[in-house]
Amino acid sequence: MNFQLASDLLHYHHHHHHPSIMDKIKELFHTKTPKEIMQENKRAIRRARRELEREKNRLNNEKTRSENEIRKLAAKGEQKALRTYAKNIVNQRNQINKLGTMDATLSTLESEASSMNAQMTMASVMVKTTKTLARLN
Repeated sequence: MNFQLASDLLHYHHHHHHPSIMDKIKELFHTKTPKEIMQENKRAIRRARRELEREKNRLNNEKTRSENEIRKLAAKGEQKALRTYAKNIVNQRNQINKLGTMDATLSTLESEASSMNAQMTMASVMVKTTKTLARLN
């Protein structure tokens, strides 16, 4: 569906009751500032890190359950089931390690984003200072 003008978009909305019409209009006329883009990226990184943390906790709980199950099976002497649980634990540990690596990578990205944000802020302050000094002279 192509809209030539914002009025076409409004006309479409009037007849089709589209919920996020204002968002669409804002998108048409508003380009995001670097600051907004930075904030969105930081938010996305934080969200991803929280998700990884949840997954890591879930896997740790599973691993603990598997370890407890292994103790019970060892007491009963059930070798075949023991082997299956041992493989599960190895897989769970590997997944936990991968998640840790991913979290470290995201953490690095987050710091780099903060650092870039600080540099951009400094640059804009320097530009403003230069303009102010130029006006004084």
